[in-house]
Amino acid sequence: MVGHLQRSGQVEGRRQDRGSALPARSQPDQNFAWDDIWGWAIPKSIPPERKKLAKEMLAAMMVDEEGQMKLWKATGAPPPNTQFWPKIAAQDPFMKLLQEAVLRSPDKVRGAYYFPQWPAVHKAFNDAVTKAVTGKREDIAKVLSEMRAAGQQGGAQ
Repeated sequence: MVGHLQRSGQVEGRRQDRGSALPARSQPDQNFAWDDIWGWAIPKSIPPERKKLAKEMLAAMMVDEEGQMKLWKATGAPPPNTQFWPKIAAQDPFMKLLQEAVLRSPDKVRGAYYFPQWPAVHKAFNDAVTKAVTGKREDIAKVLSEMRAAGQQGGAQ
């Protein structure tokens, strides 16, 4: 966060050189922000009454303005519904600064850009979890252990 505020001129400090690990930005002298997606899912296999309850919970979580404000005040993290951000910024100077320095940045950096092996690591993780959860329940720990060892060998290359 301080790095973003430094680049916005709101906090004194030197800009860190990130090298070529990050993608080229459209405006190198402007702010940039990390922007990874969060998501929620409702498992297909749960009973219909639990699906209904989960859908109600997600709906309430996304449209409850009072709840969004409580989330902001309790955590200092922008709530998931971006439509409430301007209202929060109107009441809270830090949110206004956060929007200017980070949230409205035209250049978004995804976590995958932190290291070149990310696609391979992501695939290995997905393969391991898929293999573990589609096999026998009692074999999950064994499969994950085997896949971990294979991943460590692959990561060392």
